[in-house]
Amino acid sequence: MLLLWSKGDPATNFTMSLKFLPLLVFTCCVFGTILARARQTNTYITHDRTLRARIIPVSRKCPESRLMILSRQGVLRYRKNFSSPDCEHGAAIVRGEWTPDSQFFVFNVESTGGHQPGHLPVYFYSQKRNKLYRLEDYIGYIVAQDFTLQAPHIIHTERQKWIGQRSFEEVPIQVNLGQIMKRRHSRTEPYKQARQ
Repeated sequence: MLLLWSKGDPATNFTMSLKFLPLLVFTCCVFGTILARARQTNTYITHDRTLRARIIPVSRKCPESRLMILSRQGVLRYRKNFSSPDCEHGAAIVRGEWTPDSQFFVFNVESTGGHQPGHLPVYFYSQKRNKLYRLEDYIGYIVAQDFTLQAPHIIHTERQKWIGQRSFEEVPIQVNLGQIMKRRHSRTEPYKQARQ
């Protein structure tokens, strides 16, 4: 258990340790949820049944994930590895879903090492371009714990809006992925395709 002790007043030490208790409990719950989800392979099939997104755990002990996009015939189209050598600097895919028009696979990830607990960046794979994109590169820092999809390819989530220098508020936002892809100089994926 994480306790911050120093040579000093025991009452002060106890109070300091209680101050961090909610953070510790939250981190343990989130990490435990990731571990439970990560122990199984999940497959998501497009609505038109042409592609499958497969999320594969690295191992039973490591919650980090690998993403594979496969054709109907099982041919690998795309692969992304979110694992790290020490299983503490990668990411676990929390939830994924194809858009109703089957053009994008949308998913969120969480850091496995406890870095930024509760921050779940959203990624999307474009079937047409066969590339992966990070939504935050287009809309800014995402603060929502989840996302919802609307036809044909609209994501509903919340982003951070700064108020002054030290505070921010959560702003609901809807993003049309088709419009992002139409931009003349659309940013390519933040991470290169992993060919492993």
